[in-house]
Amino acid sequence: MAIQLKLFSSMRKAIGQANIHWEQPVDNAQQLWDALLEKHPELKPLSASRVVAVNRQHVEPNHPLQDGDEVAFFPPVSGG
Repeated sequence: MAIQLKLFSSMRKAIGQANIHWEQPVDNAQQLWDALLEKHPELKPLSASRVVAVNRQHVEPNHPLQDGDEVAFFPPVSGG
């Protein structure tokens, strides 16, 4: 399975990269996040408030993933 993973804001800063080509098998966005945490435990403090998008659509963490998907994780944005 090949997934294009994008990290934004504090997540990108935590690991020093914004784009990751992911090839390990995962079933859904939550499993991808969990696998990413194994490689980059410095992301753990950002776990509680993250937002996920698959193919530029906001989805729930249990959203199933397919080969070729683009998955983005980012912290919530606030402002007024």
